[in-house]
Amino acid sequence: MKNIVLKLLCITLVLASIFIVSCKQPENPPVIDPADEDGKFSIAILPDTQQEVVIQEAIKNRLFAQRNEWLVSKMDERDIRFALHTGDVVNWGDVDESQLVIASDAMEVLDKAGIPVVYALGNHDTAAVGVGGSAAVPSETKTRVRDTSAFNKYFSTTRYPYLNVREENHIENAYALFEACGVKWMVLTLELWPRTEVIEWAKSVVSQHPRYNVIVITHSYLTANGDILTTNGGYGANSPEYLYNNLISCYDNIKMVFSGHTGSATARVNTTKNGNKIINVLGCFHSNDNNPVRLVEIDVKNGTVEGEIFVPISDKKWTQYCFYVDGMNFINPE
Repeated sequence: MKNIVLKLLCITLVLASIFIVSCKQPENPPVIDPADEDGKFSIAILPDTQQEVVIQEAIKNRLFAQRNEWLVSKMDERDIRFALHTGDVVNWGDVDESQLVIASDAMEVLDKAGIPVVYALGNHDTAAVGVGGSAAVPSETKTRVRDTSAFNKYFSTTRYPYLNVREENHIENAYALFEACGVKWMVLTLELWPRTEVIEWAKSVVSQHPRYNVIVITHSYLTANGDILTTNGGYGANSPEYLYNNLISCYDNIKMVFSGHTGSATARVNTTKNGNKIINVLGCFHSNDNNPVRLVEIDVKNGTVEGEIFVPISDKKWTQYCFYVDGMNFINPE
């Protein structure tokens, strides 16, 4: 009889524990950052700034630094998460260090505000370019275009510790990861007219991050008319066309490509054979008296991307260069 009572007591206790567990309040839902609730965020795209470090009037008017101060002032309003510089940060900084000092001080404005930056080095950011902007040593241009030691002295891996670099102490081939609006993002920067081994490295990086939406930046990619370039500039390795065929179009998680180098500004959309839309955007300008910057708003919920160009020094908006793309299929993290 005692055993029966004990068994009944055990059963009662088990049933009671099940009841208690089933009646527990559900766990609190994850807290969503208020900045992510609308599903929108922005990135800033800085065009070629090479004139802003050599033209005395541009230096006097602080075109470079004033642009970045404006971006910081819009940081919360436009929810700016990242800044991308598409290259030719300086003009011939390899032989005129003062240009690198001006650029470094200007970019420090973003550093102090906590806006991360990724750079796509241009030909003028290398030892290939000499005084006046022409070839430093014409017979050595193909070799010197890979010499980025002066640039990396000021824009170092120590300064940007969030970069995952291909080569120690070099930021020209690197990637950075971040999250925005519940989606994972990668910014991948590639050297000018990249070497085959660099493209192979980039392929491995993209393939190892299949749940990340990839944004590629490289200095030379589109022509002034918006076509993908078919040449390597005469002293690079692979052409942008080769880059598109062997990397950009091969992965459905690559969503955008930003470049500079030539022309003013344009945008085009390519659709791969798998139906993946890739937005290709050019911004250059080479302005002596304006400091344009493109703000790109990404709407994860509605699958849209909108680009606008502002000129902080004159408080104007260049509407002729706006673009809007819908139907983007952003990859969810799960």
